[in-house]
Amino acid sequence: MSLPLVLTGAILFLLGWAILEHHHPKIREALKPGNIGANLHNAVKILATVIVGVPLLKVAAAKYAAVGGPGGATLAAWFGAA
Repeated sequence: MSLPLVLTGAILFLLGWAILEHHHPKIREALKPGNIGANLHNAVKILATVIVGVPLLKVAAAKYAAVGGPGGATLAAWFGAA
């Protein structure tokens, strides 16, 4: 990726963030130090669920397809386990 594209993307991101923060004061409140701990805790819970949950679903779909469950091959393909 070329440097002008990266810089243009960064400027557009910052411009969008400034507009969003200006029109939605809740964002500014969420970034206060007292709220960052709660937000970080929620982010960790969500990420842990996704990091553990998605592979478990893939394994379950593959096992279901392996035992010949109805629609198992489609389910495994949908989860990328086929």
